[in-house]
Amino acid sequence: MSTNKRAVLSSDATMDSRFSGAHSIIMQGIRSTMTVPLLHRDELLGIMHLDSLFTSNAFTEKDLQICTGMAAQAAISIQNARLASRIEKEAQTRAQISRLIPPIPTTGIPTRCAASRSRATPAGAAPGCDGLAKRVPTIT
Repeated sequence: MSTNKRAVLSSDATMDSRFSGAHSIIMQGIRSTMTVPLLHRDELLGIMHLDSLFTSNAFTEKDLQICTGMAAQAAISIQNARLASRIEKEAQTRAQISRLIPPIPTTGIPTRCAASRSRATPAGAAPGCDGLAKRVPTIT
């Protein structure tokens, strides 16, 4: 499962050669088993495992399809939870850093407008701002 990242469906695990070395399956008397990978962008996040001790052929191909769909949704939920956690940690880090850095003053700094400079500029105004920006003092 972990090497090929593919689902496994076995009608009778006691007779399935894939489980010949799996002592836990034999000791527990597991008859039917189904294991589905939780994959997100080819990353194995976990597995979903179902088994039956009582009957062979407990799971069908249709059951495997349903569980595969559920596993895909679970993998997306796990990845979303990881991303939300990462965003929260980054926000906490930014808050801690912002406490150490003094704020940059924004008042008293002359600003210039990026508007077209082809228009007429009132005396003392920044070029291109039509008098809307702060007036820049002129040195005489």
